[in-house]
Amino acid sequence: MKLDKKAIYTALEQNFPDPNYAAETNSLCSHCLKLSEEWFSIEQNLTNKSKRELRKDLKQYIMMNTNLRDTDTAFFIPSFIWVFLAGQIISWLVRYIIDKYTYGAD
Repeated sequence: MKLDKKAIYTALEQNFPDPNYAAETNSLCSHCLKLSEEWFSIEQNLTNKSKRELRKDLKQYIMMNTNLRDTDTAFFIPSFIWVFLAGQIISWLVRYIIDKYTYGAD
């Protein structure tokens, strides 16, 4: 499934407007969108699960494939605040993607 990345980036910037972490936020968003598209291509049971279950599954997939403490990633910032903020960004992205791109039961 192709995601409308421009719309997602625009919504992300409106919800997380902090210019201090803008480059890292955009890099993390790009990484999460790539993983989300991978997840959609392998997930077979999109219509039989609730949106809550889909959010949980997608977030788990993203978190399993993302190391927020890896110093080689473009979105790494050596701060526990960044790990908290990145978790909030990932949660927001997962909710946005599942709500906009799936038809799971509410």
